[in-house]
Amino acid sequence: AMTVGGNYTIVAKGLGVASLRVEKPDDFLPALEEAQKVTVSGKPFLIECMVKEGYEFSRDTLSGL
Repeated sequence: AMTVGGNYTIVAKGLGVASLRVEKPDDFLPALEEAQKVTVSGKPFLIECMVKEGYEFSRDTLSGL
């Protein structure tokens, strides 16, 4: 969410959920591999991706929503 801040990996830790915070693109695939190792056993895993602000995202509304 571009308007909500925080460190969700800390929240996940407090809930007993494994997590990683990804700040560089090169760190995403290793985080995904770690998540796959954890989730194969049925446990949840959070990957928190930090993204660059400033992009114009579509604000179009979807019909029926």
